[in-house]
Amino acid sequence: MVDRQTYRFSQQERDELLARGMTEQEVDRVYVEDLTHLRDGLRIKGYLLQPQEDGLYPVIIYNAGAEGPSQLEMTPCANEGYVVVSSRLGGHGGTRVKTSTAGLT
Repeated sequence: MVDRQTYRFSQQERDELLARGMTEQEVDRVYVEDLTHLRDGLRIKGYLLQPQEDGLYPVIIYNAGAEGPSQLEMTPCANEGYVVVSSRLGGHGGTRVKTSTAGLT
């Protein structure tokens, strides 16, 4: 791990989570970190979502693609008692790795 930074939802993100049906209390119960790690010398961005309360929780490892759920879409999982760890597909979300989706359907 190269870098871990606590992340706070912007007001726009909070508003979007509220519009998706979460309450203020549910949003506040989620702890978020932006993560950066190295692969082959290149920086890979990702995120960690987890409940604020201490405890043992099941983990969802989500390898997000360009079309996959965003951090905001995965936030309710953390509110429901899951830890979500995700890396972003190369070329997306600040990741500096070029990848190809050619041939994927």
